[in-house]
Amino acid sequence: MLSKFREGLVFGAGFAIAFIGIAATSLWLIRLMDSSDSQSRAELNSEFGPDPTWHSLSPDDQISASSAIAVLRYSESEGGSMTATISKLYRASPDIELNLSEGEVYPSLRYYPKDSFSMRSGAVVFFIDNPARYQHALYLYEDDRVSGYGNMPLSVLIEKFQAGT
Repeated sequence: MLSKFREGLVFGAGFAIAFIGIAATSLWLIRLMDSSDSQSRAELNSEFGPDPTWHSLSPDDQISASSAIAVLRYSESEGGSMTATISKLYRASPDIELNLSEGEVYPSLRYYPKDSFSMRSGAVVFFIDNPARYQHALYLYEDDRVSGYGNMPLSVLIEKFQAGT
């Protein structure tokens, strides 16, 4: 009788430990997936790839969450494609590691224009973390306006970045 009681006690303890482990893991995953609207650079840290919460942020929060910004300019290259070249790099702080340099070609933003209406004058590339890693890119059109931010002037975007907004 006592051995049956002990077996039941061991079974119950094992069941309780498994239940607590599953509950703790579930709560951890829920907390990990829950994100707030105002996130800092540190909160946007993820190990691989672009941060999935990036697009839920407002333009001002995206700007302030960036550790670096690259301004690219397009020029026509052979074959009719437009090649993006880095014209200016901005870092949130001097210690941000960014493996790019001004004047370097940025091959992933190369494109072939359909017509003169679709000509982009440049692009703004956002990086997060340190070392900096690619997060998102927005195109510049006439008069250096960032189309993805409601035609915000590039100069305003740079001022906001440098102010840490």
